[in-house]
Amino acid sequence: MRLPTARTAFAVSAASTVLLLTAACGGDTTEGATGSDTSSSDSSGADTGTDADTYSDGTYEAQGSYANPGGESSVDVTLTVADNAVTEVEVAPGASGTSLSYQQQFIAGVDAEVVGKSLNDIEVTKVSGSSLTSGGFNEALTQIKSEAAA
Repeated sequence: MRLPTARTAFAVSAASTVLLLTAACGGDTTEGATGSDTSSSDSSGADTGTDADTYSDGTYEAQGSYANPGGESSVDVTLTVADNAVTEVEVAPGASGTSLSYQQQFIAGVDAEVVGKSLNDIEVTKVSGSSLTSGGFNEALTQIKSEAAA
């Protein structure tokens, strides 16, 4: 059965829209709206911002910021380091609205991504469905690595 031209055009347009939306939702460039519990971090051992192999034990604080669709947001990061490994992490949100919601998701899952790992091996990419918050976290992490370098 052959569809009339208007219906065919509508069907093609609808299919194209679905494909574009599906492709856009699958990228890591924006934070997803599903809140799914997917996490990943780069543990390749690659140096991520400092030439030091060792870090001084202690508690370090830094703030990182990142751009999001609503503007600029920030996170305050506190890391405790012992024997070159993170023993404790605390992240305080610095956003409001939807961005705050994503930061809270990030905060709920970041412990599993960093605690017990070598400070030199940590670079968080996405935690609990929040992909943009990691940019601010990693910025603060770079500052902490510089400060803690022995």
